[in-house]
Amino acid sequence: MPTINEKDFITEIIFCIRQSDIIKAKALVQFFAEVNPKTQNRVLYELSKSHDDIAFPVLDYLCEIKSNQNQINQKIYDLLLEISYGNPAIIARYIKRKHPNQTTYLHIAGDLKMREAIPALSEIMQSSQDPKILEDVIKTLGAIGAEDCISILIPFLYSADPVLKVAAISAMSEIGTPPAIEQLSKAITGDNRTDISIINGLSDIQSKFAIEKLCEMLTSQFSNIRSLTIESLTRIGPKAVPGLVDYLESSNEDAKIHALTVLGKIGDKTAATPIQKLLFQNPANSNVRFGAYEALGQIKSAKTAISLANGLNDPDEQVRLAAAKAIDANLTHVLTAGLKNLIKAGDPDSKKIVAALIDSEADCVFEELADWDIFPELAADYLATKANPAIRDHYLKILTTRGSDGTIQKIKAATPSDNEIKRKQIVAIDDSIMMLKLYAKKLYEMGYTPLIFQFPAEAIQEICKKKPDLVLTDLNMPEIDGLQLTREIRKKYSQQELPIIMITTQSDFVGGTEKTTGKPINDDTIKKLGVTRILHKPFTEADLSTAISSILAPKPDKRKAKL
Repeated sequence: MPTINEKDFITEIIFCIRQSDIIKAKALVQFFAEVNPKTQNRVLYELSKSHDDIAFPVLDYLCEIKSNQNQINQKIYDLLLEISYGNPAIIARYIKRKHPNQTTYLHIAGDLKMREAIPALSEIMQSSQDPKILEDVIKTLGAIGAEDCISILIPFLYSADPVLKVAAISAMSEIGTPPAIEQLSKAITGDNRTDISIINGLSDIQSKFAIEKLCEMLTSQFSNIRSLTIESLTRIGPKAVPGLVDYLESSNEDAKIHALTVLGKIGDKTAATPIQKLLFQNPANSNVRFGAYEALGQIKSAKTAISLANGLNDPDEQVRLAAAKAIDANLTHVLTAGLKNLIKAGDPDSKKIVAALIDSEADCVFEELADWDIFPELAADYLATKANPAIRDHYLKILTTRGSDGTIQKIKAATPSDNEIKRKQIVAIDDSIMMLKLYAKKLYEMGYTPLIFQFPAEAIQEICKKKPDLVLTDLNMPEIDGLQLTREIRKKYSQQELPIIMITTQSDFVGGTEKTTGKPINDDTIKKLGVTRILHKPFTEADLSTAISSILAPKPDKRKAKL
């Protein structure tokens, strides 16, 4: 092909524009990609000065040809966008064409939030079978963001095509009005693949109504929805606190507990007073009290002193541990004085409080009281006779740093020898640090060696390196839940080689689905994965002991029994 004379090329383009000769102009610009960028820019400049009736069809043709320069292609789009701004009718007409440039005009309609294009978009949605075009139309409706778009998008929230469904969710999120939020909430199905998109969409909106809807999902029948919602509300942060605080007055105990979990993770001081108010009401459910103290342990506030001290006298041990850790995180002179007053009698209640402070690893409190009055004696006695070795070693290091040689010798002298006992090792996994501390204490008291993990991935790695005698795991954990953890363990160890006890509540899985397979979760599902025993919350220490001993206790020799 002969070389194009670029000066003549420009001259002829200008002539065609002046003569309104669109056909010849299109014939010329078919060589647009072959001229240099400087000439291409000059052509676009001349078109920008021409009448819209001339410029638009020529630019449309150029848009199809495309330059090998991205900057030039962007300029073509920008010129089309500029002309389209005052000509919604032309965009509506071009949108309906089945043409390679159809997507370009859909983008223009979205960029200009062109409500006039909605009827044309609706017509395409009803007539087109092309998934790519439908996806682009859905995105355009979302970009336009008008209320009129919602009714068109609703059917696609329930589409069998996951790509179109996610696109519709994203579009509804962009619209972000209360009716759109309502439709997103209704589209929750327990399908983890698309529910993530819905919850993330509501999180992005962050309006008061969107946060209210997210808070409602804390009581969802689907465990994966609750987990995703907790993560999303935590990411939203302080803006979500008012909505969460409202749930502290709910009659739904699970709602209170999940709201407390999120408030603790957010750690905003404004939540301290409402949580304290909840504790003053002395909730009958110990899990609510535990959640309240655990949350206060993550919220730095001097206003909670009285309620924190009260928690040390709670009848439930897990609550006392959570209160002790919260005191350690918020220690003040007022709290220190209160602790001294509670401990000074040296009676059984005082010993329970000291035990809670030690088992929760309330190190700041320990340092503060290490040399005070009766505390060293009570602490030394508990560390020597009842604390598990890991806790004992932890505080021996602290006492060594302090130079408390007398207390160290007293502890070592009173510690009974454990050499004759070969303890079986149990791995405990839970995302709650306080529950892990409680498991560590109870398992040791039952005669086992506890090995605790807050993060399932770390537990899996350790278990694969060295097989314990039993695994105790919570079901509902973020990132890797108990089912996924079990599946990973079973790749290496059979149920006979390594038994697993799964801790659940009915609300953890009634109506819920597995993250990996999407199948419904129930007791049968869990057992089929290779779980040896299921322990439903709430359970007592005796329940836990019985469950473990029924698995680990030596089996009677049938041959001897016959004799």
